[in-house]
Amino acid sequence: MDFIKKLPYELIITIYGFIPINIRLQLLTEKYPLSMLHSYNYLLTVEDCIQLFVLYIRNPLLTRLPKNHYDDFKLKQSISKLLPKVRFKTHVNSDRTICLGHVIEQRIVDMVSLKYIPRSYDHWVPRNLERNQRDFLLNAIDKTYNMFTTLEGGYKKLQYILKKTIFFYLIALIRKGKPEYEKAQCLRDHIRIKKHTKKHVFKELRKKWIQYNKRSKLREKEERKKQKELLKQHKALEKMKQKTPKKVIIIRKKKPN
Repeated sequence: MDFIKKLPYELIITIYGFIPINIRLQLLTEKYPLSMLHSYNYLLTVEDCIQLFVLYIRNPLLTRLPKNHYDDFKLKQSISKLLPKVRFKTHVNSDRTICLGHVIEQRIVDMVSLKYIPRSYDHWVPRNLERNQRDFLLNAIDKTYNMFTTLEGGYKKLQYILKKTIFFYLIALIRKGKPEYEKAQCLRDHIRIKKHTKKHVFKELRKKWIQYNKRSKLREKEERKKQKELLKQHKALEKMKQKTPKKVIIIRKKKPN
């Protein structure tokens, strides 16, 4: 895998295209466990988390059905065709046929649509809205991951689409949340080192360290004073030069004998 990273970008994409999606998900979750991915989610804002989920999971799988008071969602037709349908007639001589979709179709829509996520209304904001939204979103991500990665039944194309969707979402989450995680880790290590030095560093060494800082500050002040005095002297010399009149030297020619 380390050798693949050194290859050109186009060749890397071609190589990864031959790797099964199950192995790619396994490699990703081995390097970035789900606990770490949850910590990435906690470091991002709720708006960013919802935006990532909508862009990389809901939009590729569902289509919006606009209604009067709220928007409903359904599975995309290209994905819905991959699931078996049940067709029947209520009467033998009836021309009307009833078509029922697969059970998993509605289950995917309920999980992915975020239709029941807690929201604020025009003049009312629920208590602990951000925490409730984050909990709801993390629960939806867990359910989506568990369902998409354990899907069985012989529908290979459907399995590939769903697993690829969650795979690209995890990559987007890592790219967005990893820098914030590293910053938080550096800050946590800095606080830990500071606490350790306060508790366990010897008092004499700490005193010397404080004295050295004081002496360095005094030296900096003295240097600033010297620089100010030099500037004043330089300005005074320039003023003196401007005030003193210039000497006019007349060169007379010698008379010839």
